[in-house]
Amino acid sequence: MLGRLIKYEWKNLWKVESILAGIMAAFALMEAVMLQTPMFANLFLDNKEMPDVLEGLSITSMIFGAIFLALLIIGVLYGSMIFLGVRFYRSMYCDEGYLTHTLPVTKKELLGAKLITGMLWQIIMNVVAALSIAAIFTSITALSLRNGMDMTEVADEYTEIYTDLVDLDAGVLFHGTVTTLLTGLFEPFISISLIYGAITLAQLLKKNRGFMGIVFYFLINFVIRFVLTIFKGLGYITLLPLLDEMDSYSEYMNRSLFSSYDMRLILYLGVAIALVVISHYIIEQKLNLQ
Repeated sequence: MLGRLIKYEWKNLWKVESILAGIMAAFALMEAVMLQTPMFANLFLDNKEMPDVLEGLSITSMIFGAIFLALLIIGVLYGSMIFLGVRFYRSMYCDEGYLTHTLPVTKKELLGAKLITGMLWQIIMNVVAALSIAAIFTSITALSLRNGMDMTEVADEYTEIYTDLVDLDAGVLFHGTVTTLLTGLFEPFISISLIYGAITLAQLLKKNRGFMGIVFYFLINFVIRFVLTIFKGLGYITLLPLLDEMDSYSEYMNRSLFSSYDMRLILYLGVAIALVVISHYIIEQKLNLQ
């Protein structure tokens, strides 16, 4: 029965979610193709014959295109989360919810189907966002190769950009890589659980449940970030006496930074699991929606 619930929920979500993902992918593809046009292909050549006005226009359009794409990706990702939250609220706690809760399924299956479908769309959106960014980098790489650079030079350029941003030793780099991978793995579950959990907690109130769901969501995130700030401060204080034993101040910062990332993942994951358990309890024991 869980499979049927997931299929039904998918049908209710795929149109809007597909449109959002399509907008993001279409603009990224358009931007990548635009970078291969003659106006941009000749921009970085030493022997280019291009008027200053046209050159300035080309550079400006590249910069604003990149900024707009970044804002579009952020907007689509948050727009997807908002739509999933609204859909969850309407299908579970509004008029449609009365029909939903008359289905011959357990509350665990009902909530599980919502969570799984929401997580799947979060994963799809993240993948589309990553592919959109990859398309731009691929186009820039192709442009660099056409302008006479070989792959070694291109790789060196990207490596230099990366090393300018972070200064990590092998151990810290491995630590950061594992933490990043685990964060990416659990992020869809965490984000959906926080949204659905906050909306469900608001159903215990008598008025303004939809608005209070939004308030609870931001309140939960505020509390988590406040606790993380305290732990981060304690971590800095704990590592400070070890500063003399470290190779550099950057090593101290990197260790404390990734320690705070570990705590962030653990805390958010713990809260997400707790919210799922609490949501199931509220739906099962506290609400009469049949």
